[in-house]
Amino acid sequence: MFLKTPSATGFERTKCAICNDYKDRGGFKFESGKIGYSCFNCQFRAIHDETANKVSGNFRKLLTSFGISEEHINSVIATKFLTKEEPEITLKALTKPKQGTFLREVALPTEAKKLNPLEPLDDLEQQTVEYLEKRRALRPDLTFFTIKEGKLAGRLLIPCYYRNKLIFWTARSFNEAEKLRYISCSAPSSSVMFGMDELHRHTQLPLLVFEGIFDAIPFNGIALLGSKLSESKIELLKTTKRRLIFVVDRDKNGTMLGEAAINAGFEVAFNPPGFKDTNEALIKTGAPWVVYNIMKSIPPSTTEALLRLKLNIISPNGTK
Repeated sequence: MFLKTPSATGFERTKCAICNDYKDRGGFKFESGKIGYSCFNCQFRAIHDETANKVSGNFRKLLTSFGISEEHINSVIATKFLTKEEPEITLKALTKPKQGTFLREVALPTEAKKLNPLEPLDDLEQQTVEYLEKRRALRPDLTFFTIKEGKLAGRLLIPCYYRNKLIFWTARSFNEAEKLRYISCSAPSSSVMFGMDELHRHTQLPLLVFEGIFDAIPFNGIALLGSKLSESKIELLKTTKRRLIFVVDRDKNGTMLGEAAINAGFEVAFNPPGFKDTNEALIKTGAPWVVYNIMKSIPPSTTEALLRLKLNIISPNGTK
């Protein structure tokens, strides 16, 4: 998270999670018994003193913005922060969830080749570009890879980044009849989602959460990488300050996901009727119509949301 070289004043420089500045203009200063933070861009400042019997509002806001849960703040920071008897607890260590997995970096397969649509393309790269364009996923700010050799040959590799770290990847086959359409890296995925940096982006726009990556990409959303909502993902999702809405498919998996999201305290919306998933609706109708229908479908109460989940089950054999 920090740059290797501290500033002249002793601050460990980093990108500010409060204002999401694109430069490293925030900084932490670790002194005996105190931690201070200051951002040159947004002028946000916070300090924690080990002699205080609570964490200040500004320091709590700072920690949650950097992805530290309220649970960690209450159970660890307020009682053991910077104690001398115990091993030093650093902010970097506290950014890991209980499982301690989602920030671990993974390596790309050695056969992976970065896709550059502006360069001459071979057959696989051309197929990949056409596929991404079809699914409205070819964006200049996203990186994709192709694989021509090995057990993943002929697949599109989709990386998952968080704070500029590669934390997961999955490789998709273009063959819809393939038994394993997605083959992923061996890293645990219980704490991993695609698009996790959106949790801390400073914007008033709601944040949409989907099952699949290609549903999420066109809307700058988050993909759960499946229909299961783990406790660690719930914890991470609750760190956002944005309005968070689960967009569930109208099938059994969507119903189970919707119920889990409601039980966790989240809002749910429904994929537009008549389409197997949001991406298909987007391709056939366009983004404005899809967003309008998603927002219009949000039930006004938890009771109605649960009832609609039971009544809107269909069973398409659709593509995620």
